[in-house]
Amino acid sequence: MITQERSAGKTAERPVGPVSPVQTGGGSESPPPPQGRGEGWWQSWPLPPNGPQPINRGSLWRGAAVVTPALVLVDGALGVMAWQASGNWLLGLAVGGVLFAFTALEFGIVAWAAKMRQDQERRQSGGR
Repeated sequence: MITQERSAGKTAERPVGPVSPVQTGGGSESPPPPQGRGEGWWQSWPLPPNGPQPINRGSLWRGAAVVTPALVLVDGALGVMAWQASGNWLLGLAVGGVLFAFTALEFGIVAWAAKMRQDQERRQSGGR
């Protein structure tokens, strides 16, 4: 059988015992020993001055002040296109309103999840 011959040939070619760097084609030194799985060396560095800021009520209001006009513009344009395609302005208004509501809901869920994650990390780190 071919598979038995191959497996028998591979086991016969493998060296038994420790492999020297000369046999593997590597350098003359063995690799360094693995380091512990503790904290990384970079975690002792101070945070950058313009790093991520905590999510609070003020940052959410500023974000909403930027996102809301953009949503009105984009979703309103889609509502206008629906109005032009159907000839019914109520349908265009409904399409724009529903799209605005879904997109605003999506942004709200993302902000809520980010705040939840931030609170969870704060609790795990001891309230730093």
